[in-house]
Amino acid sequence: MVCWLFVGSALFSAVFAILGGQALLERWVLSFDMSPVSFMLLSQAIIFVLGWPLEWTEIIIIFVPIFLPMLKHFNIDPILWGTLVFVNLQAAFLSPRWRCRRSISRASHRSMSRSTRSSPA
Repeated sequence: MVCWLFVGSALFSAVFAILGGQALLERWVLSFDMSPVSFMLLSQAIIFVLGWPLEWTEIIIIFVPIFLPMLKHFNIDPILWGTLVFVNLQAAFLSPRWRCRRSISRASHRSMSRSTRSSPA
């Protein structure tokens, strides 16, 4: 299952770049004349919001290559930016919506395991 996520997101990213979408998006973002701090905040906010519905594999393979060429323009260290991406992905995964889903799945798993146990005779 995870392999299909890698294949699909890599294919989408390649087609997006070949058709010129990445260059178009880069020109559009650079036309805003943002400061490096505002670009850092904007990119991290986008990745944080995308972390709610998407898996980390899609974000890293699809969206990170879109932002990487712009880091050079804004003189942002790629290691610092990548570290913040990983922190944001973890924070997005642990957001309340995901925590609710995880607790519901744990509770349903516990109730299912109790119902399948045989009662002592």
